[in-house]
Amino acid sequence: MPRAPAARWASLALIAAAAMIGRWLVRETHTPARGSAASPTGETVPRAPAISIHPSRGHARRWLILAGITVTVAALAGAAWYRSNDERINREAALATGGDARRAIPIMLANGCAGCHTISGAPGAEGLVGPSLDGKLATRSYIGGSLPNSTANLVRWLRFSRDVNPHTAMPSTLISEQDARDVAAYLYALH
Repeated sequence: MPRAPAARWASLALIAAAAMIGRWLVRETHTPARGSAASPTGETVPRAPAISIHPSRGHARRWLILAGITVTVAALAGAAWYRSNDERINREAALATGGDARRAIPIMLANGCAGCHTISGAPGAEGLVGPSLDGKLATRSYIGGSLPNSTANLVRWLRFSRDVNPHTAMPSTLISEQDARDVAAYLYALH
């Protein structure tokens, strides 16, 4: 989810760099001012600028253009890969949890999760009380320090954390099971 926009910006930056290289290689030059062309009516007409390739850069021009095109294509392919990879991860998380990650951020913000946790993609979610939920939740062994990491346990923890561990600082949110599944899908999709 969070990587696709960054990949798009990287692609745009590489395209801009290729354009700058092209401009450096092919530059606009003006003819010297010593002579202006005269028209048949006798009026003086300034000469038009000419496009020229810097003589010392002629041979390198082809290789730099080829390199610029290669880098641009690679950046666009990388952006497409990130986008398709994010979509695959979101589908897998939705299948595993039965939730929809797109509905999770409003649920988390409405229930105060942002006050205690750092959560990627959630505005203002920079809390330091609970553990960071910035990704890799799917690779953790335990949830809440005692529950084996599974979808059912994460949903249970999100809804009734004080029933699972009466000494935890996390409050029982008592959100609906579907809301908990949506949040679980979002948290498992972060990477």
